[in-house]
Amino acid sequence: MAKKGTSSKGTERPKAVAKSTSTKKKKEPSFGMIIEKISKVKPPKKTKK
Repeated sequence: MAKKGTSSKGTERPKAVAKSTSTKKKKEPSFGMIIEKISKVKPPKKTKK
């Protein structure tokens, strides 16, 4: 039983994390703007990586 519980939690955790990132991206549009500004300011050599 203990093993089953850990398995369940292990699958639930990554799903929650993925959902959290999706919501954060939608809730924080400023983050995308910051990235765009940085890539515009930084040389293309770094973005090519």
